[in-house]
Amino acid sequence: MDDFDFDVGVVFVHGIGSQAQGATLLSWAEPLLEVLSHVGPRYDFSPRVVTADDLVGDAPEITLEISRPGSRPTTWLLSEARWAEAFHPSRASDVLLWAARFSWRAARRGLAALFHQLWFSTTKRLFPQILRQVPIWRGGCAGALSTLAEWVPLLVYGWVSLVVMLVPYLVMFCVLFFFAPVMLCVAVAGVIALIVAQRLPVLGKRVSPFVADLVTSVGDAQAYRDREIQAAAMRQVLLTRVTDATRRARNVVVVAHSQGAAIACRTFLAGDARWPECLVTVGAATSLLNEEKSVGRWQSLGCPPWINIWSSRDLVPAGPIGDSTKAARSRWMETLWHYTAGGFIMRSPDGRLELAWKLGSGPDCWSGSESLVQQARNARGRRTNLFWGDETAEAVETPEPFDDWLRWEEAEDIAEAVLFRATGERVEPEDVPIPRDFDEPGPEEWPVANRWSIFWDHTAYSTNLTQVQYPLIYRLLCLSEATAGERDDSGDPAAAYLPPQDGQVEATHVGRVRVLAMSRVIAAVSAVAVVDWLIGSDAERWLSEVGSWTVGGSRTGSWVSHRLGQGLWSMAVLAMVGLAAFAAFSGLLRFAWQGWHRRESLRLCATPDGPTLRLGIIGCLLAALYTLGLVSSVLYWGRGLFLPSPEWSDPRFLLVLTYVAWVTLWPVFGMCATAVPARPGPSR
Repeated sequence: MDDFDFDVGVVFVHGIGSQAQGATLLSWAEPLLEVLSHVGPRYDFSPRVVTADDLVGDAPEITLEISRPGSRPTTWLLSEARWAEAFHPSRASDVLLWAARFSWRAARRGLAALFHQLWFSTTKRLFPQILRQVPIWRGGCAGALSTLAEWVPLLVYGWVSLVVMLVPYLVMFCVLFFFAPVMLCVAVAGVIALIVAQRLPVLGKRVSPFVADLVTSVGDAQAYRDREIQAAAMRQVLLTRVTDATRRARNVVVVAHSQGAAIACRTFLAGDARWPECLVTVGAATSLLNEEKSVGRWQSLGCPPWINIWSSRDLVPAGPIGDSTKAARSRWMETLWHYTAGGFIMRSPDGRLELAWKLGSGPDCWSGSESLVQQARNARGRRTNLFWGDETAEAVETPEPFDDWLRWEEAEDIAEAVLFRATGERVEPEDVPIPRDFDEPGPEEWPVANRWSIFWDHTAYSTNLTQVQYPLIYRLLCLSEATAGERDDSGDPAAAYLPPQDGQVEATHVGRVRVLAMSRVIAAVSAVAVVDWLIGSDAERWLSEVGSWTVGGSRTGSWVSHRLGQGLWSMAVLAMVGLAAFAAFSGLLRFAWQGWHRRESLRLCATPDGPTLRLGIIGCLLAALYTLGLVSSVLYWGRGLFLPSPEWSDPRFLLVLTYVAWVTLWPVFGMCATAVPARPGPSR
């Protein structure tokens, strides 16, 4: 062990806000230990807490020991860098005015990220998938009938794809695009009103506590951005904790969240401290709060290990890190588009000839052996003998290279015919994705799915057991000295303890998170149904009677009863009833989902080869509530549409079908992002 007491030291850095002492450390250490305890019995190792010192003091620490029969235990030191009280907050008026100005920048970044998702879903996912299924028109009566028959499932597939993939992003974008400016204007007006109200003699005492809480939440970012001495004090706290961890642990890992990530990046990029063995930024506000070009500075340091974890619903990071909007957008697309260009490869039986095609338009889609590529670029494909004899593919020569969009099936016909000419043998295509080079440098990007909510995703990273905690544990084990001599055939040092994350487990996790998102949709539709039912039940008279019954018999009661019977007041009450119904039903669904999701995450982390879905009691409760909400809302909004006969001309019919398809198919067919490895610089 030389002079080191621990194999790995982990320093957790909190984000914006006034966190209690030890809260950041516990929020990360407890789920980390929970995952270790569940996966340990499967892979024959056992973790234990050795010490938990000063958890409510200035320097809280937790030490863990992970032991395995026949090996020396590995030890971890977990600590936190709490900078929340390392500076003096600014005046309330300065903080509030800065927040009003800065909120426009944050909102613009969030809307831009959502627009990129909408554009990507439409142009790179939806349209190419539909165009791939478009049948080739074949000559003759039999060919025409065959082509028409193939159009029927294509239309169904196109409608389902449109509803499941495009509609969610379109709805989210429209809602945020129209309501975000309104909410920002209301926020700015509210900030100005608070500044004025706190200066009034009587009202100021009542407003001051609320202003103090708001300043505490926002003042950290304002002090970091505009006050260099205050920012230096924040960085000094991190330097102190990292220096202590470096002195005591052989390897140091820094996990920084939100504004803490901006502080950590600025500290290490400036060379104030040695870059740790791995820097993990989570929900990083690096590009939002730092002015310098982070990726360029990172490249100048030799591209040390840096992992950037983010959620596409988290408006603070708004995606991957890049020194320009184009670079960040390109890396963001790469995480969503797994291989960026679908395609296939055909090889001759002896392996000497190869012809590859990737989805797109123009002759550049073809690659491989030069002679075959030239023939393929100057050809159109077709099929012969559709209903008799052996069906064969033909490549009809064209005078010029074909520049338009080429369908997948036609490209396969061309490749098959060209290879048959060259080899005399029929070759089947290999569906091998052909990557596209993005050429944008940056750290390793880990897109994750937390809660699928713009309000909660920023604070839920530490509770993401599948996509955050398990991969973090895997990285820490890779750094542990105890595994250095226990490598498998791949040379992976962590293989002695546990395997890397399984792709199917991650996809299952994303599907469960989408279930939570759709449960909110069901709760919202059900809440609107409650309000609609109240309106249809003469809500104004009903509210007036309720007011008379509750506060009647006095002058104030008469005034309340009279006001509740008026349109504007009744609308306000109905809106509150709708919000209460949504909060109650969505909260009930979320309660059942949290228990089921946590149990499934731990189970699949420990047994990735097990069943991908187990409901259990809590899962059955969630399924029952989910189904009940869906069926009851469909029956309410679809009343009179299906019985005694379907009303096909009613626009509600399409809306109800779209709603059902959305909440039932989106958890299965929605997009799933993937990690992008670190790229030191453009490939040449």
